[in-house]
Amino acid sequence: MDHGEQQVGGWNGEDPPADHLYWAILSEYVQTHLVYGDRPVEFFVEGTRSRVGKSLHPKYGLLQMVLEPFLRGKVFDILVVPVTTNYDKLLEEMLYSYELLGFPKPKESTS
Repeated sequence: MDHGEQQVGGWNGEDPPADHLYWAILSEYVQTHLVYGDRPVEFFVEGTRSRVGKSLHPKYGLLQMVLEPFLRGKVFDILVVPVTTNYDKLLEEMLYSYELLGFPKPKESTS
């Protein structure tokens, strides 16, 4: 993740640690942002994106963090907007074919 993304509150949750301190800090960050922030929170409930167009099973951790302030009465309304982007052709078709041949998936970046 580059400096610009961090400046606007972004973080990369790829391969998060399993310790409780990490999740406690992340939960507090998200909930503080919801209660006192003035910008929307965007996240992907699957935890990642599918390169092959398949739907992935949802991971409910961040959704739970978002709903908790609402359920405790700290936030009076939450708007959840499910969004999908579908393509007729896989954008990373060549990359996916390499993965099927056994080549490792390259790390994602914004550059």
